[in-house]
Amino acid sequence: MKMTYLIIIALTLGLSYVLFSCSTTKPASTPVATKDTIDQALIRLKAGSCRGKCKSYEMALFESGRATLVPKRNMEQTSPREIEISKEELASLTQIFESNDFLDLATSYLSPAKDIQQFEMTYHEKTVKFHKRKAPENLLVIWEALHQWVEDTPW
Repeated sequence: MKMTYLIIIALTLGLSYVLFSCSTTKPASTPVATKDTIDQALIRLKAGSCRGKCKSYEMALFESGRATLVPKRNMEQTSPREIEISKEELASLTQIFESNDFLDLATSYLSPAKDIQQFEMTYHEKTVKFHKRKAPENLLVIWEALHQWVEDTPW
């Protein structure tokens, strides 16, 4: 009889341990800080691919002056690149966005065509997607300046 009680108590404790240990909440892991989470991207330009020889890449400029280029297709560079630019150069590029009222633009200037190059430009967390044929003049001025900067920069 005493043995039966001991077995019942042992089983109850074992079952309780299994049930309650499985339902405990584990603390969330601490996020790992990376360059991109510490150093906020101020400007991003994504140039998509097309059916022709369009240059396809992703470029980002960070508040610290770090610049990254990830070539996708039809670029002279074939591997990701990272450089540092001066605060003056970064200020000059951000001024182009400000003087052309980027933050006042709509978020999309896309045409129904699927076979033409699509761009995605971000400044201060506002993103505008566009095809060049549908983009307003001030957006094209910004695009031309950034694209030319990517072309002229010695990555």
